[in-house]
Amino acid sequence: VENLLDSGGIDVVTFTSSSTVQHLADALGADAARLMSKVCVASIGPITTATAQALGIRVDVVADAYTVPGLIDALEKHFEKKAI
Repeated sequence: VENLLDSGGIDVVTFTSSSTVQHLADALGADAARLMSKVCVASIGPITTATAQALGIRVDVVADAYTVPGLIDALEKHFEKKAI
C-alpha cells in the first residue's frame, strides 16, 4: 500500500470508521500524513474525520449521510465538481 500511495497507484482512500484511520496510519508509520496527501481522502462522517485530522491526515470528502451509500454519493459529487 505504501508504494502504491507514493507512486500514485491509488486515487482515493475511504475511511468508514476511526479504527480504519488508525490502523492505516499505524501501518504506514511516520509517513502516513505525507503519503495520504497524495490521494483524495474520504470519510464517512465527522468523528472519522476528526480522527484523521488528529493524525495529520487531510480529509477532502465527508459524507452527509453516515453510511457507505452516503460516502459514495459524496465522492461522486466531489469528482463531478472536479470534472467541471
